[in-house]
Amino acid sequence: MDNATRSNAGTGLGIAGLILGLVSIPLGIMGCTFILGLVMGIMGVTLSAVGLSQARKANSPSGLILAGLIVSIMGTSFALVRVTGVVSRTRDRAAFWKDRLERYENNTQSVQDHIDALDKMDNPDNSDDKKSNDANIRKMQKQLDELEKDLNKTNDRTQQRIDSTMKKIDQNMTKEETSGVKKSP
Repeated sequence: MDNATRSNAGTGLGIAGLILGLVSIPLGIMGCTFILGLVMGIMGVTLSAVGLSQARKANSPSGLILAGLIVSIMGTSFALVRVTGVVSRTRDRAAFWKDRLERYENNTQSVQDHIDALDKMDNPDNSDDKKSNDANIRKMQKQLDELEKDLNKTNDRTQQRIDSTMKKIDQNMTKEETSGVKKSP
Protein backbone atom coordinates (compact mmCIF):
# COMPACT_ATOMS: atom_id res chain seq x y z
CA MET A 1 0.00 0.00 0.00
CA ASP A 2 3.00 2.25 0.52
CA ASN A 3 3.89 1.84 -3.17
CA ALA A 4 0.46 3.15 -4.18
CA THR A 5 1.16 6.52 -2.55
CA ARG A 6 4.49 6.97 -4.31
CA SER A 7 4.62 8.85 -7.59
CA ASN A 8 7.03 8.82 -10.49
CA ALA A 9 7.99 12.48 -10.13
CA GLY A 10 11.42 13.22 -11.53
CA THR A 11 11.88 9.78 -13.09
CA GLY A 12 11.69 11.10 -16.66
CA LEU A 13 14.33 13.71 -15.93
CA GLY A 14 16.44 11.08 -14.19
CA ILE A 15 16.28 8.75 -17.20
CA ALA A 16 17.17 11.63 -19.54
CA GLY A 17 20.11 12.52 -17.27
CA LEU A 18 21.23 8.87 -17.21
CA ILE A 19 21.14 8.64 -21.00
CA LEU A 20 23.03 11.91 -21.40
CA GLY A 21 25.56 10.75 -18.83
CA LEU A 22 26.08 7.42 -20.58
CA VAL A 23 26.59 9.19 -23.90
CA SER A 24 28.92 11.80 -22.36
CA ILE A 25 31.42 9.19 -21.09
CA PRO A 26 32.67 7.93 -24.48
CA LEU A 27 32.37 11.41 -25.99
CA GLY A 28 34.43 12.84 -23.13
CA ILE A 29 37.14 10.22 -23.63
CA MET A 30 37.37 10.39 -27.43
CA GLY A 31 39.62 12.88 -29.19
CA CYS A 32 37.56 15.45 -31.01
CA THR A 33 34.23 15.03 -29.24
CA PHE A 34 35.18 15.94 -25.69
CA ILE A 35 33.46 19.35 -25.94
CA LEU A 36 30.21 17.63 -26.91
CA GLY A 37 30.77 15.17 -24.04
CA LEU A 38 31.25 18.08 -21.66
CA VAL A 39 28.01 19.74 -22.79
CA MET A 40 26.03 16.48 -22.56
CA GLY A 41 27.53 15.69 -19.15
CA ILE A 42 26.56 19.10 -17.79
CA MET A 43 23.06 18.71 -19.20
CA GLY A 44 22.84 15.22 -17.63
CA VAL A 45 23.95 16.54 -14.23
CA THR A 46 21.40 19.35 -14.44
CA LEU A 47 18.50 17.12 -15.46
CA SER A 48 19.38 14.49 -12.87
CA ALA A 49 19.70 17.08 -10.11
CA VAL A 50 16.30 18.58 -10.94
CA GLY A 51 14.78 15.09 -11.18
CA LEU A 52 16.28 14.11 -7.82
CA SER A 53 14.89 17.25 -6.24
CA GLN A 54 11.41 16.50 -7.62
CA ALA A 55 11.62 12.86 -6.51
CA ARG A 56 12.60 13.77 -2.97
CA LYS A 57 9.75 16.29 -2.70
CA ALA A 58 7.22 13.73 -3.96
CA ASN A 59 8.75 10.87 -1.95
CA SER A 60 9.41 8.92 -5.18
CA PRO A 61 12.08 6.29 -5.77
CA SER A 62 15.37 7.99 -6.60
CA GLY A 63 17.79 5.15 -7.37
CA LEU A 64 17.68 5.54 -11.14
CA ILE A 65 17.88 9.31 -10.85
CA LEU A 66 20.89 9.07 -8.55
CA ALA A 67 22.58 6.70 -11.02
CA GLY A 68 21.98 9.27 -13.77
CA LEU A 69 23.56 11.97 -11.62
CA ILE A 70 26.64 9.84 -10.88
CA VAL A 71 27.14 8.76 -14.49
CA SER A 72 26.71 12.34 -15.72
CA ILE A 73 29.30 13.57 -13.22
CA MET A 74 31.71 10.89 -14.47
CA GLY A 75 31.19 11.89 -18.11
CA THR A 76 31.68 15.55 -17.25
CA SER A 77 34.87 14.69 -15.34
CA PHE A 78 36.34 12.76 -18.29
CA ALA A 79 35.58 15.67 -20.62
CA LEU A 80 37.11 18.19 -18.20
CA VAL A 81 40.31 16.15 -18.04
CA ARG A 82 40.51 16.26 -21.84
CA VAL A 83 39.84 20.03 -21.87
CA THR A 84 42.65 20.70 -19.38
CA GLY A 85 45.02 18.55 -21.46
CA VAL A 86 44.18 20.45 -24.63
CA VAL A 87 44.58 23.81 -22.91
CA SER A 88 47.94 22.75 -21.48
CA ARG A 89 49.24 21.57 -24.86
CA THR A 90 47.99 24.73 -26.54
CA ARG A 91 49.76 26.89 -23.98
CA ASP A 92 53.01 24.96 -24.50
CA ARG A 93 52.76 25.31 -28.28
CA ALA A 94 52.05 29.04 -27.98
CA ALA A 95 55.19 29.51 -25.88
CA PHE A 96 57.23 27.50 -28.40
CA TRP A 97 56.08 29.61 -31.35
CA LYS A 98 56.48 32.86 -29.42
CA ASP A 99 60.11 31.98 -28.69
CA ARG A 100 60.65 31.00 -32.31
CA LEU A 101 59.20 34.29 -33.60
CA GLU A 102 61.31 36.32 -31.17
CA ARG A 103 64.46 34.60 -32.46
CA TYR A 104 63.51 35.36 -36.06
CA GLU A 105 62.83 38.96 -35.11
CA ASN A 106 66.25 39.25 -33.45
CA ASN A 107 67.94 37.72 -36.52
CA THR A 108 66.07 40.12 -38.78
CA GLN A 109 67.16 43.09 -36.67
CA SER A 110 70.75 41.88 -36.76
CA VAL A 111 70.66 41.61 -40.55
CA GLN A 112 69.14 45.10 -40.77
CA ASP A 113 71.92 46.47 -38.56
CA HIS A 114 74.51 44.93 -40.87
CA ILE A 115 72.83 46.40 -43.93
CA ASP A 116 72.78 49.82 -42.29
CA ALA A 117 76.48 49.50 -41.49
CA LEU A 118 77.22 48.56 -45.10
CA ASP A 119 75.23 51.56 -46.31
CA LYS A 120 77.34 53.83 -44.10
CA MET A 121 80.54 52.36 -45.56
CA ASP A 122 79.38 52.97 -49.10
CA ASN A 123 78.87 56.64 -48.28
CA PRO A 124 81.51 58.68 -50.22
CA ASP A 125 81.69 61.22 -47.37
CA ASN A 126 83.28 58.56 -45.17
CA SER A 127 87.03 59.22 -44.88
CA ASP A 128 88.02 55.82 -43.38
CA ASP A 129 90.75 53.81 -44.98
CA LYS A 130 89.53 51.61 -47.88
CA LYS A 131 91.29 48.54 -46.45
CA SER A 132 89.46 48.94 -43.15
CA ASN A 133 86.17 49.23 -44.99
CA ASP A 134 86.89 46.13 -47.07
CA ALA A 135 87.77 44.15 -43.93
CA ASN A 136 84.57 45.29 -42.24
CA ILE A 137 82.54 44.38 -45.32
CA ARG A 138 84.05 40.88 -45.42
CA LYS A 139 83.42 40.45 -41.68
CA MET A 140 79.80 41.54 -42.03
CA GLN A 141 79.31 39.38 -45.10
CA LYS A 142 80.60 36.39 -43.11
CA GLN A 143 78.19 37.20 -40.28
CA LEU A 144 75.32 37.52 -42.75
CA ASP A 145 76.23 34.14 -44.26
CA GLU A 146 76.26 32.55 -40.80
CA LEU A 147 72.86 34.06 -40.00
CA GLU A 148 71.49 32.80 -43.30
CA LYS A 149 72.81 29.27 -42.59
CA ASP A 150 71.24 29.34 -39.12
CA LEU A 151 67.96 30.52 -40.57
CA ASN A 152 68.03 27.79 -43.23
CA LYS A 153 68.77 25.12 -40.60
CA THR A 154 65.88 26.36 -38.48
CA ASN A 155 63.56 26.37 -41.49
CA ASP A 156 64.65 22.82 -42.39
CA ARG A 157 63.99 21.58 -38.84
CA THR A 158 60.61 23.27 -38.79
CA GLN A 159 59.70 21.74 -42.16
CA GLN A 160 60.78 18.30 -40.90
CA ARG A 161 58.56 18.67 -37.83
CA ILE A 162 55.64 19.74 -39.99
CA ASP A 163 56.20 16.79 -42.34
CA SER A 164 56.43 14.39 -39.39
CA THR A 165 53.24 15.74 -37.85
CA MET A 166 51.39 15.54 -41.17
CA LYS A 167 52.58 11.94 -41.60
CA LYS A 168 51.27 11.04 -38.13
CA ILE A 169 47.94 12.69 -38.90
CA ASP A 170 47.69 10.74 -42.17
CA GLN A 171 48.51 7.50 -40.35
CA ASN A 172 45.87 8.17 -37.69
CA MET A 173 43.28 8.98 -40.33
CA THR A 174 44.16 5.77 -42.21
CA LYS A 175 43.84 3.75 -38.98
CA GLU A 176 40.45 5.31 -38.28
CA GLU A 177 39.25 4.56 -41.80
CA THR A 178 40.43 0.93 -41.71
CA SER A 179 39.08 0.29 -38.21
CA GLY A 180 35.60 1.62 -39.08
CA VAL A 181 32.41 -0.36 -38.53
CA LYS A 182 32.09 -3.28 -40.98
CA LYS A 183 28.93 -3.23 -43.03
CA SER A 184 26.78 -6.33 -42.95
CA PRO A 185 25.80 -7.85 -46.34
